[in-house]
Amino acid sequence: MLASASGPAHLEVRRIVAGFFSPAKVRAQREPILDRVRGICADLEPRLRNGESADLATELAAVIPVEAMARLTGVPVPELGTLKAWSRDSLELFWGWPDAQRQLVLARSAAQYFGWLDASVHQAVQRDDGNLYAALHRAGVSEPQIRSLAYFLGIAGQETTSMLIQTALHSALHDHRWEALAQAGTEEAAAQGLVREVLARASSVPTWRRIALKDTRIGDLEFATGEQLVLRLAGGELGAAGDDSLAFGYGIHRCLGASLARMETELVLSETARCLPLAVADGPPVPFGHLLSFQAPPAVHITYPAERML
Repeated sequence: MLASASGPAHLEVRRIVAGFFSPAKVRAQREPILDRVRGICADLEPRLRNGESADLATELAAVIPVEAMARLTGVPVPELGTLKAWSRDSLELFWGWPDAQRQLVLARSAAQYFGWLDASVHQAVQRDDGNLYAALHRAGVSEPQIRSLAYFLGIAGQETTSMLIQTALHSALHDHRWEALAQAGTEEAAAQGLVREVLARASSVPTWRRIALKDTRIGDLEFATGEQLVLRLAGGELGAAGDDSLAFGYGIHRCLGASLARMETELVLSETARCLPLAVADGPPVPFGHLLSFQAPPAVHITYPAERML
């Protein structure tokens, strides 16, 4: 419906969805996001002072994008733990390398998610209270098509941003950038700079698949019409040059939530750093999780600096 479609039908669906992510609507999410980050940090602070560790991937990065998407689109979302399990299973199924037995497990999970959407899309369409699904249906998009869009919008709309936040938090802590993010007056610029670096070097969507529209030669490489390609959007030469221009795609398929994802990540970085002096928790390094087109550290374990504990 969006990622692989083309032509007038795609443009009409994209126009409707884009209306829910207008610059004004995205800006309006700033205060709710800041309030939520402050609340999460307030809950974490006494635990950290008592010497406990926490995982910012599950307690912070997983939370903010889901809630922002729900507010913007007006559509229901599953319980957070269930949604994250369904999302990650689907990403592994379609972009991972599961063996035959694992594929069956992941396919059952995907079917459960689709079954949940079957009911929730129908209810949202019938409710017609200005939510995204109802708007699509009024424009003539069928419920099966809406479910198709909802399936991947429900994943991409929050999981990729959660991954971006996780990577940004990981980079800020491991690259000793935390204090700079907390400095009043320069925190916004520090967060923006770090997010640009992460998008260029280690975006949560580092590659994407496309099909060559015509015979093309680039340098010494030749691509025939119809050839399937995997295009690099981040890392490699792009990362070395600090070029994040392709991190959210390009042209008619550029990510509709690009400005939202940037803002969410920048706000989480700067506000968390302002609220909490953090250090990397002791333990073995957490390796990045890699799929064909998605990557992020699966956990961001943190603790308080020793001198700040009770």
